[in-house]
Amino acid sequence: MDRYAIIEDGTVVNVAASTRALAPNWKRSSGAKIGDSYNASTSKYTTPALVEVVPSSVTRYQLKIALIAIGKVGVLRTYIDASGEETKAYFADASEMNRDHPEIELLRVGIGITGKQVDALFRAASIIN
Repeated sequence: MDRYAIIEDGTVVNVAASTRALAPNWKRSSGAKIGDSYNASTSKYTTPALVEVVPSSVTRYQLKIALIAIGKVGVLRTYIDASGEETKAYFADASEMNRDHPEIELLRVGIGITGKQVDALFRAASIIN
């Protein structure tokens, strides 16, 4: 029995074992995986690069615990204490911390971390219960 990749719009959507191709979009393959791209002109499969998803929001609690984990919660407190009322209200009252909120960008600058570090912070925060 051979292994076949089932191709739709240039992407492997399933793999199956069969004695023969059961449809024109079944291509013999020993190693294709679901999600791979298929190039019909070369008959080659390519595994796409993984994309790390950044959560659009985390809870205030999750963000605070993540900041504790990287040793920045004290800097956060200092930043908030030195900020205006809108910033204080956001960090005290918003139940969700949105990654694209202007206060998060101001926080990033205020505590001296990069955008990529904020993304990593949000990813780490999102798995905290």
